[in-house]
Amino acid sequence: MIAQGESHELEFKETGRWDVRQGMVSPVMGQILVKTVAGFMNSESGGSLIIGVDDSGIAIGIDRDLATFGKKHNPKDEFEQYLQNLILSRCGKESAALVKIIFHTTQGKELCKIEVKPSLKQVYVTEDSVEKFYVRSGNTTQTLSMSEAHEYIRHRFR
Repeated sequence: MIAQGESHELEFKETGRWDVRQGMVSPVMGQILVKTVAGFMNSESGGSLIIGVDDSGIAIGIDRDLATFGKKHNPKDEFEQYLQNLILSRCGKESAALVKIIFHTTQGKELCKIEVKPSLKQVYVTEDSVEKFYVRSGNTTQTLSMSEAHEYIRHRFR
């Protein structure tokens, strides 16, 4: 799957919580994940987001993310709960059935795959008390303006 590269139905993220540039946990990383997941939900085919792979398709692993949870409990379980809570709080609880989180080991690196089914109705993301509408466009996730979202929703969710 990684060898296919990013596409309309596949996105790579190096981390899910750890900001590589700042060297710390950042809420911005979660916002980026939610935006991508919502874009897949609003598409006709859904898609998969793989955390622990950089944009060039190299498996980096999720060790930095897992280390942010400490060693008291199962960090993979805590990471999964973090992702589920993040998606449900920003996309709505009805989106729970659209998301499946799976951990894989590839090339000796632990990866996290979020499989996303397409939604039967439009999904908005709440950011700073403002709802935004995201869609996949090629191998990117884009925010639509109100008029663009209206047209997209009219054609996609009949």
